[in-house]
Amino acid sequence: MTAEVLIIGLNEIGASIGSALSERVQDIVVVGFDQKPSLARIAKKAGAINRRAANPEKAARSADVIFLSVPSSEVQSYLEFVGPAMKSGAVLLDTSFLKCAALKWVAEQFSEDRYYIGAIPVVSSSFMHAEQSEPGVANAELLQGGVLALVIPPETPEDIIDLAVGIAELLGTDPVFIDADEIDGMMAAVEGLPALLSLALMHASAGSPGWHEIQLVAGRPFAAITRVGTLFDPKDLGLALAINRENMLNRLDLMMEELKSVRQLIESEDQEALIEFFKESNKYYQHWLKKHGQTDWTAGEEVRPEVPHPSMFERLLGINMSRGRKDRINH
Repeated sequence: MTAEVLIIGLNEIGASIGSALSERVQDIVVVGFDQKPSLARIAKKAGAINRRAANPEKAARSADVIFLSVPSSEVQSYLEFVGPAMKSGAVLLDTSFLKCAALKWVAEQFSEDRYYIGAIPVVSSSFMHAEQSEPGVANAELLQGGVLALVIPPETPEDIIDLAVGIAELLGTDPVFIDADEIDGMMAAVEGLPALLSLALMHASAGSPGWHEIQLVAGRPFAAITRVGTLFDPKDLGLALAINRENMLNRLDLMMEELKSVRQLIESEDQEALIEFFKESNKYYQHWLKKHGQTDWTAGEEVRPEVPHPSMFERLLGINMSRGRKDRINH
């Protein structure tokens, strides 16, 4: 039996998922769609997809598994026409960052025998500091050794959950189950807040007296921080922050309090406390990098879900996962 996978959105994540599936699964057809046809052509040329789809709604009718890899601001519109078009038993995995709103939209658009899984991929530590690839450029190893955060709607059948875990295994990621409320709060901290701080720094600097001279001496630290904001489309970021409003306000409040504390240390000329603050922050950073690079990053904290063997992806869809696959993906 040949399984059909549809990937909607051929950004770096979507194209790389397609590449991993194409390399590691034998009896599979990977179909790709992007609003920009040029990205679909790039992905097909790279072997990330087998064929391009002109109409995602039509393509969804025959797909066994659908990956929705679009910004959070676009998820609702896609769910509105893709959800009703899905065939009975099909599963949609949504890789966007925000999940509370998505679960509400799914409840409105999905019939009882169509399934939704929130699946937020985190790149492996080896790619953490690499330049983000251009959309459509695929790398099958992008997620290898990373994390796939799974948000499971209530009353999801066990075999569908097993399928999601099997897909995580196939991508080389550690599957971790997280509540929608929790993941939205996390995304405010690690996606929304960095973008806002980057953009605020750029805006404040460019609007300050002397910017004409300041920009001449701005170097790598300034470039590194202000670049983060450019990774987000302004419209998509604005809508995403509105969707996740309460979590963003909470994170902004915490950050403002932290900045006030640092300001007080500088104003009081408390050099020892300030140096200790810097050392502590650096220690946290190194600890995070080390933990992110661990083979089993959940060790000692949570019980990691046991991955079925043989893979549920293979068992449920009746496919062979032998092509280009190593003996077993190690976590």
